[in-house]
Amino acid sequence: LIKNTNAKEKYDLNYVRAVWHNAYYSLGYLQLPDTEKIMPTDEFSVRKAQEINPNVKLFSKEYENVLKNEYIKFVQNYPLSFIKIILAKSAVVFLYFVTPPETRPDSFLAKAIPEIPWIAAILLTLLIGTAIGVFQGLLVGKLKLQAFIVTLCGLLSYRGLARFSADDTSINISDSSQNLEFLRFLGEGSLSDVLSNGNGSGFLHSIPMSFIYLIFFAIFFGVLLHKSVFGRYIFAAGRNELATKYSGINTNIVIACAYVIAGFCTAFAAIPFCIYTGSVQPATHGAFFELYAIAAAVLGGCSLRGGEGSIIGILIGTAILIVLRNMVNLFGYPTPLSDAITGGVIFVGVMLDQHGASSIKKLFSKKPVSGN
Repeated sequence: LIKNTNAKEKYDLNYVRAVWHNAYYSLGYLQLPDTEKIMPTDEFSVRKAQEINPNVKLFSKEYENVLKNEYIKFVQNYPLSFIKIILAKSAVVFLYFVTPPETRPDSFLAKAIPEIPWIAAILLTLLIGTAIGVFQGLLVGKLKLQAFIVTLCGLLSYRGLARFSADDTSINISDSSQNLEFLRFLGEGSLSDVLSNGNGSGFLHSIPMSFIYLIFFAIFFGVLLHKSVFGRYIFAAGRNELATKYSGINTNIVIACAYVIAGFCTAFAAIPFCIYTGSVQPATHGAFFELYAIAAAVLGGCSLRGGEGSIIGILIGTAILIVLRNMVNLFGYPTPLSDAITGGVIFVGVMLDQHGASSIKKLFSKKPVSGN
């Protein structure tokens, strides 16, 4: 709980964290014990909150400085686990593009990036993420460097550059001088918000844009992976690269393309994610989510040896992983236990993938004693 505040009672950290990330609905409101009012921090959240409670008002500024100082301390000691490291780098670059240089941290890299319209910022962010995928894909596919070493070096290098440019501080989207209301609709709004510029209602109002992105990418890559020649090349190269190469397929290009796709998708995910959170802390943004992706893929039937898996399986595995992690909170267990569940899922998946269920059963079965 936060201490030394001006309120009569202590605040719930989850509410404070959500407020400063400009989230909406139940995640975006701060319960003030002395006024018993729920107050979001921006006009968009106010409109969303008033659909549930007409008495909702804008978050009072008198609590802003106190909560911000305590929130910064909280974030520095509470890891925000999101997607891969490219997510953090892309999110930092995107926020630099849409904020004035004078509001950024005092570093050369931060000041050198000009402020541009948010549409151009989206395109450049996607281009940068794709370029990172091309670079790492060529290192693995063409130069035959170990994928683990290449991605590990990228993890350290890109995060280090992001932390250096941000001077280990948070970059806030609220510092932008542009009108980002429609961008907020695209990032954290609903389908009706996008179609009606925030005035929609009805069934479409219950469909978040993040779900639309999920369905679109699932359908697109499902067709690409299972119904196209390139998808068969991906499976073949994953199963046996040497045999695929002897079959006349340029495996270097196939492997490089896989990294390009990953770079583009991660950069795309960085944009709505940083809009949802409202700020980016490079030291922790994106930490450990590559492990969650592995666990979800394993649960969905993907083989860690390559050559097996499906898009629908990954979607099911992701849903199962989220349910498992939420069950920890629902049952009242400590939150760090969810990481232990993730590690256990990966371990069991590796055992099943490497030895199969029948081989694991043999470890626990009694061997017959042979007679003399």
